[in-house]
Amino acid sequence: MTEWLRAGALGVSMSTLLTLPACYAEVAAPVAPPPARVVVMPARAGFVWIDGHHEWRGGQWVSVAGRYEPVRHGHRWVPGRYRQTARGHLWVHGHWARY
Repeated sequence: MTEWLRAGALGVSMSTLLTLPACYAEVAAPVAPPPARVVVMPARAGFVWIDGHHEWRGGQWVSVAGRYEPVRHGHRWVPGRYRQTARGHLWVHGHWARY
């Protein structure tokens, strides 16, 4: 951790920083993504498997590994998907939705 962060130069606590949502830029790829890899993972009590996907970074498709996430009671996981637009192919991130 850098000194300026430890000194509180941002004016926010570490707990606030850790709870802020991740920001990302929506980047359109000029070519379709590669086929999805089929990965079968064992069930894990209290967790849901989030499939990996590809993201367009630096002019090429990059594989992003899948992961387990803790189950959020009262919610279901809506998987990410690719969407084609006039600008190109976009990755729409998955999210938790209330049910």
